[in-house]
Amino acid sequence: MSRRVQLHLVPSQLMSDKGEDGLIRFPRRAREFFGFSNNTVVVGKGSYQSTLQVKHAYKEDVRRLAEMLREGKFTEEDALSVGFVTQTVQKRISRKEGADLWISQGIGRITVGADPEFGLIGPDGILRRGADILPFEGRFGSDGPSAEVRPAPSQDHLVVVKRIADILGKPPVAAEPYGWVGGATYKDKHRVYWFGGHIHLGRPDQISADSAHPIYQKIATVLDSLLALPMCRFDTPEPYKRRNGCALHYGKAGDIRDDYPEKNRFEYRVLSGLWLVHPALARIAMGTAKAVTETAYSRLADAKFDPEYALAPLSQKGLLKSFGLKNTRVMSALRFGKSKFETWIYSMTMLLI
Repeated sequence: MSRRVQLHLVPSQLMSDKGEDGLIRFPRRAREFFGFSNNTVVVGKGSYQSTLQVKHAYKEDVRRLAEMLREGKFTEEDALSVGFVTQTVQKRISRKEGADLWISQGIGRITVGADPEFGLIGPDGILRRGADILPFEGRFGSDGPSAEVRPAPSQDHLVVVKRIADILGKPPVAAEPYGWVGGATYKDKHRVYWFGGHIHLGRPDQISADSAHPIYQKIATVLDSLLALPMCRFDTPEPYKRRNGCALHYGKAGDIRDDYPEKNRFEYRVLSGLWLVHPALARIAMGTAKAVTETAYSRLADAKFDPEYALAPLSQKGLLKSFGLKNTRVMSALRFGKSKFETWIYSMTMLLI
């Protein structure tokens, strides 16, 4: 089932008693009608959306559906699109009585966020340490030497980009006296500073927090090849120092963080802060990261979240191979010198959105 089709939900007391809040159960005819090719579907939309695992309906519920047909509560056509869920799931998905519900195959839209960095520059050209000017907390805060914006996350990356622009458009008074500079790095007479363009990518419920880390690493490998490598060609100035000037190895291939208390996401840390300099770059970076990650999760769902498929090396059939990657060894360092685009794009780094 590659299209969205309408769905009729019926609460199952037996499922509710068993606490099967992660499942949706279908009679045989409904499974044939929908034409499922995997065992994971998305029901509803927006904040009411849930990703559920498909199972066969209980005989008790199928008999009850037959009674509802005889009583005229459902037509034969309606019965073809009936799915059984717990009362909790029905309340979570259904926005209002009688509202249309939709079902599609795969994993739902993930939540995305970001906390890109840039520098505050004094009139003498010296970078002023962000932590000395701004508090750490807040939408427009600091992270060590850098200033940082922290938009609220959303399932729509365009909303996140708009929120970044709104934050930058209303800076705190403390940041107003300084020039703002973005890009991969900034060099003053004291040292080279590097800026990160970190993107946060959510975790679907079907992947447990305990098993997510190695999957995040595989997704990061895909992002390295399909997003970071093309973007690094535009990094400026001195992109080599962005990836090799930090003793903590920030920005190296595969660099992620997932030690958040909520355990609901990972942070992809390979991109520089360059994408913050223009809204088009921001849309490209965040949209590509989201699309690649959602595609990875959907392919894992197609494989029924088989750990061997998820973690297989590139030489074997699995998640990495499904993206057509040829050789990931070239990504092991992400070391690039000055690109031919440096002169052209440097002027952009002096301006933010």
